[in-house]
Amino acid sequence: QSLREEAGTESELKKQWMNQLLTLIQKKNSLMSEESDLMIDVQELKLEEQQCQLDQELRRYYNLDDYLKTSEDYEAEKMILSQLVAIVNQRSALIEMQERKRLSELSEHAPVMGND
Repeated sequence: QSLREEAGTESELKKQWMNQLLTLIQKKNSLMSEESDLMIDVQELKLEEQQCQLDQELRRYYNLDDYLKTSEDYEAEKMILSQLVAIVNQRSALIEMQERKRLSELSEHAPVMGND
């Protein structure tokens, strides 16, 4: 009888440990996902700041009368525009990454249909 009780409590302990382990794994995964989101947000903010700075620089060149612009001014304008395009593309890639991640998380948490 006592062997059965010990086996029962041992089995219960294993179940509890497994449940705790699964809970910890879920928390870890949730924290890692949150960290990933925050890293993407930081990158997004940096790109947004760069874009604002480049916009201001570009406006300075656009506000110059064409007859006052030098060839260096035109080259600087071109360079700023290409940098802006690169930043917009990077921000777009971040948004796509966030959307893929969101959809992936939704599909992981979606209820499984079928076998009722």
